Amino acid sequence: MAKLLVRLRQFILILGDLIVLYTSLFLALFLRYQQLPNQELLHSHLWPFTVLFVLWFIVFFINGLYDLPLAKNEVAFFKRTFQAIGINFLVSMSFFYVIPFFQIAPKTNLIMVMVVFMVLELVWRSLFNSIILPHAFLNNVLYIGDINTVPELKMALSKKNGLGYAITAVIDPQLHAKEKLQSEGIACYVDVKKTRSVVSLHNINTVVVGPEHGNSQDMQKELYELVFWGTTIVSWERMYEELLGRVPIHILSEKWFWDNLQESKKQWYDMARTVSDVALASMVLVVFMVLLPMTALALWIETGRPIFYKQRRVGQRGKPYDLYKVRSMYKLNRDGSAETQSPVFTKEKDERVTVMGRFIRATRIDEMPQAFNVIKREMNFIGPRPERPGFVDELQQDMPYYAVRHLVRPGITGWAQVNNPLHSSLKENLIKLEYDLYYIKNRSFLLDLVILLRTFNIILRGIGR
Repeated sequence: MAKLLVRLRQFILILGDLIVLYTSLFLALFLRYQQLPNQELLHSHLWPFTVLFVLWFIVFFINGLYDLPLAKNEVAFFKRTFQAIGINFLVSMSFFYVIPFFQIAPKTNLIMVMVVFMVLELVWRSLFNSIILPHAFLNNVLYIGDINTVPELKMALSKKNGLGYAITAVIDPQLHAKEKLQSEGIACYVDVKKTRSVVSLHNINTVVVGPEHGNSQDMQKELYELVFWGTTIVSWERMYEELLGRVPIHILSEKWFWDNLQESKKQWYDMARTVSDVALASMVLVVFMVLLPMTALALWIETGRPIFYKQRRVGQRGKPYDLYKVRSMYKLNRDGSAETQSPVFTKEKDERVTVMGRFIRATRIDEMPQAFNVIKREMNFIGPRPERPGFVDELQQDMPYYAVRHLVRPGITGWAQVNNPLHSSLKENLIKLEYDLYYIKNRSFLLDLVILLRTFNIILRGIGR
């Protein structure tokens, strides 16, 4: 249900973009020739620009322009939009002139399409962000329990987040932080026996049941009656997982793993992944060989040798292996590592990172040698990021189920990396584990494709760590 509402809003956004694209093409041809375009003119432009528009959609997706929480009339959003339009212009030039496949080479028409599209797209996105997103298809939510114990879910269910939900009412027998909730426009109640009355009064579409009340007999009776009303009833952990893309770590138990991690059902997927990973790793190595001479020269000039180094990491089923990297930090040890004693987590703006190192980390060039690890089947292209043995020992003491992330091969990039790149504290590593468990549970070719596209977005925007 949660994903369906998000997909509906994204569909409206994509449909609007599609209308804007073809309207831009039609208007550009009309303005260019000062008359309605005839059938021959339309036909000669329609097919080439349709293929081009598919590429534009991909660029928009990579740049996060279909991520609803980012859709706000703010400078950061429009900066992303202009970046995507700029990339689309370069893609268009390459499409028509560097790799000329179609018979037309529309210099003036292409520029006019770009200009008209930019104007119409900015108007459409502004309207969507300010009118459609906050008000259309809004799903009123009743939360039963203390919503403040799961602040991230509260934020996800907020009307401001753009996912289509609005916490309208809360039923909490202890009524924690009543004044704060009421100041946010949330109606507060204490009696679970009045659930149906609250649903009716506030036109509730979805009831989210918190962890404190799932087994209450009074609550179960009320929820049973709501089934016949057509009200959606969902547990807080399911809503948390669907909206945040994470498995809440405090619900984990042995039973959860029996119910949710059926690895035997992933055998065909894993076999196909082996073929695709080796093929993709081979292509990455070809690109890396082209980039290596200039990268090595720049690193050698700045900090000398070595260019490469290897580091012990924990792989599938806890088996250690050597991970290959291009050195991006100052050499403090004979093996090229940046530590003189125990391992240390990398921090934001870490002083150990060299000037050239910041560039190769932002563009992920430092990770490219791990394609060798993929070919050796020590890693996948996508999976939980491998940690060093010392870190694993520490984290397993604080997280009883941490070893579960070793069920699958580690990856060069992963779901946690594209959502939450910093993991330098215990809290951040708890969040990372939630993302990793979500990936292990839900991994598929579609999720892998989303991760790859988001990784490209990070590389293009130069925000890699």
